Amino acid sequence: MKEREEPKTNKEIEIKTSDPEKSKEIKEQKSKKTSKLNIEAEENKKAAENYVDDLKQASSEKGQEIKEGLKDVKKEAKKKKEKLIEESKARNVHPTEKVLGDIISKFKQGTDQINEMMADYTKESKSKKSFKLPLVDVFDTNEEIILIADIPGVKKEHINLGISKNCVEIEVKYKDVPDIKDSKFIINERSYGIKKRKIPIKSDINVKKANAKWEDSVLTITLPKKERDLTKIDIE
Repeated sequence: MKEREEPKTNKEIEIKTSDPEKSKEIKEQKSKKTSKLNIEAEENKKAAENYVDDLKQASSEKGQEIKEGLKDVKKEAKKKKEKLIEESKARNVHPTEKVLGDIISKFKQGTDQINEMMADYTKESKSKKSFKLPLVDVFDTNEEIILIADIPGVKKEHINLGISKNCVEIEVKYKDVPDIKDSKFIINERSYGIKKRKIPIKSDINVKKANAKWEDSVLTITLPKKERDLTKIDIE
């Protein structure tokens, strides 16, 4: 009876069926790849070492720069301290008093500037309030007198206009002061209540031909002048 053969392993099959030349070529390729990887690893290692060295050098230089800067700061502080002591001795005061005196002096200068600004503003506000309302421009031509008045914030119905031969009177009813609880004026530049203004006119006016126009919060009054009545005189 013929004996049954045991199945051969993959390793045995590979050994028997492999080509010696092919195996040699594969080994050489593996060796080359390994050698290349080793070279790349060595190069990366050197690059990393160089990078670390550069960082150390940069840190050292920066540290030296900071030290030099601190030296300059200390020198400047020392000079200021010596100057402060000299000035204090000259004024016969303690350095602390000198510093406090300088602070108070600067604060006083700032306060004086603020007071000057407030005084200028108050003066300007008072000068504005000194004008009579409504504000009016008057133009004189050969034939007529023209008045232009700015009256913002009111309607035409709130204006009363009176004209005589030598005077124009404008009465304006502005809004009342707003009722704001627990408040007081800090700045008051708007107009409230009834304001009257009389504008004298030197020329004789023809009242019957006078007219007024209201447009865009501006009142324009045109007052034609009276023609002079001349009496003819005979010459002897």
